[in-house]
Amino acid sequence: MRTPAGWPATRILATIHDIATLERRLADAWPAFVDEPLGAWRLRATGGFTGRANSALTCDDPGVPLGEALTKVDEFARTHGIRPTAHVVRGDPIEDDLTEHGWRVDVDHPGGAEPLVLVAPLDGASPPDAVTIATHPSTSWWRLCADTDPPDAAQRRALDTGDRVRFGGYIANGALALYDALGFTEHHRYRYWVPGMP
Repeated sequence: MRTPAGWPATRILATIHDIATLERRLADAWPAFVDEPLGAWRLRATGGFTGRANSALTCDDPGVPLGEALTKVDEFARTHGIRPTAHVVRGDPIEDDLTEHGWRVDVDHPGGAEPLVLVAPLDGASPPDAVTIATHPSTSWWRLCADTDPPDAAQRRALDTGDRVRFGGYIANGALALYDALGFTEHHRYRYWVPGMP
């Protein structure tokens, strides 16, 4: 795993176990409309809106041989009208196996060929007394997150301060200096894999 220029390697604090846990939390925080288990994998579809919510999260064991799992990913994607895609943590041993099964990294993915997941501590942060934490996003949450209008002051405050853990997925570019200044560090990277050789 490479670090951005100027960042010491010791700043990347991740193990595969931690990565799998964080990836599952990210999937829960940005839920797909359809989310079906395949062993410990998650087959997700949301009509093509975002790569994360329209791919198979491949953390841990799918519970079936890889070839069978990839066939199920393909069938699920076609059933839901999306491109068969595997969301794979960079450096996971499954990458070699995917290559052997004819899959390749989607270098043209709109989210970039290798997005980053950044994390930052929220030292002493706690939600205001009036906050309700729901188990599923409400209609108004979807309206806020998917709407193109800029959020109003109250929405901006919720977006800026309403979380208990900060995390995000970003493309490696010049914005890293900004996130570094805000206390974020790289946790891991991931890539989207698709069937077929170029």
